[in-house]
Amino acid sequence: MKLNVIIPTRGRPYQLAAAVYSLFFCASGKHDITFCVACDDDDEPSKLAIRELRQSHLPVFVRIGPRPETLGSVANDLAAHWPADVYQIFADDLICITNNWDDILAKAAEQTPHGVFWMKSAKEQRSLVPAVTEKWRAAAGGIFTENFPFWFDDLWLEELWVMATDDAPLELDVLVVDRPASTHRMRDLEFWARFYHAMRSERLAHGRKVSEALGLPPTLYTSVVGKEFARRMDEYPPLNKDDAAKIEASNKAETDAPSERYLRVKAKAEELMKMRLAA
Repeated sequence: MKLNVIIPTRGRPYQLAAAVYSLFFCASGKHDITFCVACDDDDEPSKLAIRELRQSHLPVFVRIGPRPETLGSVANDLAAHWPADVYQIFADDLICITNNWDDILAKAAEQTPHGVFWMKSAKEQRSLVPAVTEKWRAAAGGIFTENFPFWFDDLWLEELWVMATDDAPLELDVLVVDRPASTHRMRDLEFWARFYHAMRSERLAHGRKVSEALGLPPTLYTSVVGKEFARRMDEYPPLNKDDAAKIEASNKAETDAPSERYLRVKAKAEELMKMRLAA
């Protein structure tokens, strides 16, 4: 099976190398694996690390260009450029510690050809590390939204899966260790949490389209699974200002002046939220 690992990276050359090597050495050798890395054109340390990985004869391919406005657009772009049967989304601050992770993923994809699958955290906490089949990507029109400068797209995808399939998230017996040091482009967390919650009707509409494209019966939270998931999601209200500030501090959020790219993305989100709330 053709498996592409999609890794956006910035400013973490040693962690990037560790992430790639962990997946490479834990692979079964049964599947065609390509590491597709997105690197900003001003990130010289990462470009050097990628060259060294390629010189070590690892199957690493890279797209280098201006820093994108949204995180989700990176995965969408790499998947469109390098097609595969399954796209494993990974990060440059993750380590895989499960042997034969690729074979576990491939068998899951054989069982559920339209599936979206999730690795587990070795820390016994919730982990949002998805793998998306080509069948799902084609039906959904992409892997992620292109609405967020950081975070949220994985949570959006998990909720969209339940809305489209009325099935619980599909977890794999694959463990990763998450060692984040900071979150790139994090700022205005309170706003982005409110935006995420305000866009639930967008996910409902998208879930209906994905379900139709996959030939699944319409569900929209009608089963026990869907209703329970909706209840769980409602337990996570938008963050208040104090909680958002604490999370931003722990994730070393940006405090300098926002870039023009960021301001464009936020303005688009504000307009979308205004339209949804007025509907």
